[in-house]
Amino acid sequence: MKNLSEKQVDKLAELTVKVRSAEDVLNILSDEVNRAISKLNAEINEYNRLKDEVGEFVEEVTSEIENYADNQSTEWSESDAGSNYEDWKNEWEGIDLDQIDRVEEVIVETTLTEALEGVATEPSV
Repeated sequence: MKNLSEKQVDKLAELTVKVRSAEDVLNILSDEVNRAISKLNAEINEYNRLKDEVGEFVEEVTSEIENYADNQSTEWSESDAGSNYEDWKNEWEGIDLDQIDRVEEVIVETTLTEALEGVATEPSV
């Protein structure tokens, strides 16, 4: 074969048009997704800020529980009341305060049209 046949050139052109159209759709949709991700990340930031605020509150509460328990007698500490206070403190300390990770933007690499448009239909001479 010295070069692509007319039928192959036509097929290449047809495929290039279809691929360009598909890449356009992918780019539009990825832009829409990234706008939504941006909004989601803003909400994640606010949620994480609130988790920090809750964490400070939890620390305050558990510190007060611990101070109260520390000022009680050994007998009280070993009693049901002391055990209940320890369980109560553990419940507060068990609150999940881990931050939520931000979502990465979607990157869709659409380079097939460019490759198809640049491919030679015959060898260089």
